[in-house]
Amino acid sequence: MAEMAETEEAHWPQVPIEDVSDEERKGLLLQAGPAGEAARVQWQQYQEARQRATVVSGPIAEEYQRLAEAGEIPPSSATAAPETDEEGEDEEDEEGQEDDEEDMVRALAQQKAEALGYEIRDWGSQGEWRVYDPKTGRLVSKAVLEG
Repeated sequence: MAEMAETEEAHWPQVPIEDVSDEERKGLLLQAGPAGEAARVQWQQYQEARQRATVVSGPIAEEYQRLAEAGEIPPSSATAAPETDEEGEDEEDEEGQEDDEEDMVRALAQQKAEALGYEIRDWGSQGEWRVYDPKTGRLVSKAVLEG
């Protein structure tokens, strides 16, 4: 009997949900009851973890690296991955990440505006910003920064 157990293919929950065949995973995800729910939860957690890993190594990480090379942020900030709790990110962490991304977008816009001779000014209480031509004092479309 022990020999037969060694040659059998391992199935979920003995192996992680991402390691089972696509066919078995589809069946598990469609299954009703506690087993199906547990499979759906584990699959969702796997996908969220994978997406966080992609975000950290994607365009945001590249932009941090570029800013560090330009001397605009400390090099240690460029290579440090955002820390998360063992249980995942809190709502506060997600809001903080959104704020960080908005700040980065604004910082890039500010660099482009300065290169074109424009300036960024705040307006409203929501942290919104606009592009102005300091020579004329007139509002300029944000589209000029994209071109």
